[in-house]
Amino acid sequence: MNRRMVSLLLPLVILLAGIGCVKPPEAPPPPPPPPSVTPGAEVALELTVENTSFDKKTLTVAASAPVKVLFASKEQPLDYHNLAIFKDRTAKEPIFVGEYIDGGESITYRFTAPSIPGSYFFRCDTHPFLMNGQFIVR
Repeated sequence: MNRRMVSLLLPLVILLAGIGCVKPPEAPPPPPPPPSVTPGAEVALELTVENTSFDKKTLTVAASAPVKVLFASKEQPLDYHNLAIFKDRTAKEPIFVGEYIDGGESITYRFTAPSIPGSYFFRCDTHPFLMNGQFIVR
């Protein structure tokens, strides 16, 4: 075989040798685990309001745990918000209803989580369709 033939065939040999050796795409990393909950220990949560939105869509606590929520509003004055937790989306059975705070204020709410694990509903009573999420009890 002459050099010209080798130089023409070498790229083809390299290409064929690489077929089947392509590294498969890596799987995406698993999602982070939910926050740990310790039965009986106080659960400290933070929830902030800004632009008529909560900064979290999910709050997770242990069943029957004492709960402390630092609730802060980054809204303008005269824009009132609160945190209210209900058995479900119908909002007919309240578990906890916090007092309203004005824009720029904060408050610490304290209550006891339900004793029955499950997915409950939280919202701002002023903007129930814009500001809501899941309150998960484990």
